[in-house]
Amino acid sequence: MSGAFKNRAGRWSKTGLLVLAWGYAGAAGPALANGMASKIPREVRAIWVARWEFLTGEDVRNLVANCTAVGLNRIYFQVRGRGDAFYQSSFEPWGEELQGDPARDGDPGFDPLKTALEAARKHKVQIFAWVNVLPGWKGAQPPRSRKHVVHTHPEWFLMTRGQRRLLLDEDSYTLLNPCLPEVRGYLSSVIGDLASRYAVDGIQLDYIRFLRKAANASEDVPYDAATLSRFRQATGGFPARHPEAWNRFRRVALHQLVSDLAARLHKCRPQAILSVAAVPDLNLAREQYFQEVSHWVDQGWVQEVCPMSYASSLKEFQLSLSRILARIPEAKLVPGIGFYQLPGRMEAADQLSFVRGIAAQGYAIFCYSSCFESRSPYAEPGDPARKKRAELRRLVAEANDQEAKD
Repeated sequence: MSGAFKNRAGRWSKTGLLVLAWGYAGAAGPALANGMASKIPREVRAIWVARWEFLTGEDVRNLVANCTAVGLNRIYFQVRGRGDAFYQSSFEPWGEELQGDPARDGDPGFDPLKTALEAARKHKVQIFAWVNVLPGWKGAQPPRSRKHVVHTHPEWFLMTRGQRRLLLDEDSYTLLNPCLPEVRGYLSSVIGDLASRYAVDGIQLDYIRFLRKAANASEDVPYDAATLSRFRQATGGFPARHPEAWNRFRRVALHQLVSDLAARLHKCRPQAILSVAAVPDLNLAREQYFQEVSHWVDQGWVQEVCPMSYASSLKEFQLSLSRILARIPEAKLVPGIGFYQLPGRMEAADQLSFVRGIAAQGYAIFCYSSCFESRSPYAEPGDPARKKRAELRRLVAEANDQEAKD
């Protein structure tokens, strides 16, 4: 299978996954009603570009050119990482990764998103603003900017049942509490500001989920007074005594947040696509992270799901997508392929071919530094790694060239 690429007309039958019509009757949503579908390429060939991949305007222009040179037509360009901005924001400070001038509140002297959009129009590639929604910070030390939400609203961060505020952490993101209306309103304003200022083709929501449900009851979240008060108003009880209602309460908070973000985006840009980078195990996501992506699709809030189905083996990758296909229509899917996990060209070719075989809307590669030389601190060093990246670039170019001919 790795010797050739399956085109979108030739669909796999061995797995029993393929159905000619899903009969999907979900709500179309405001973006579809306004002709959004006409903007979708015949095949989405996307890649994630993280915020540490660039430091200058030239870096951004080069990475857009590199992506288009191998036939990619969409970039998920990260613009919010940890309560910060990689664009001119009315609400949040510049990302510290840009190493901007401290005397100018971290201003890097260029606008990464604006630069990416200008380069993308030249190369005819789509730009989606990739947003880490709930992360408010990551680091043992607080942010330098006093405008950052860590300083302005520490009470918005999750609190454990043991009354520990999750504010600073060197290894993990600390999250804002979506059960609070103030947090949902703030995040809606951030998305509305972004959409009103920049002509993005879409916005991708990442980290729109809770922390995984804690095994230790004292670490359960969110147990701040404001959230508990709202839960008591809704149920008349305490979370520990009403576990199912408590789970539903948190799940509904995320429903409301996604609905609000969709409304703000489509008010500014009716044709823009709202995409979600999703936990691939949908049952686990619903029960442990309170992320119910299938509901968001059914309601028409979300037009695209990118399951992060990163797997080193084809069998594991196939199994993950088969479960997703039972819940999400293939026309809404752009499966993520974790190139960083794959041993080499053959395994990447197998997964690309499988995605094309199920007639998904396209594919998304995670991530840029797996295929290209970059500034990423996570890029694997050394000649063997550079050779592997070159092989993967050639694979992507060949796959996209063949698809263009079919």
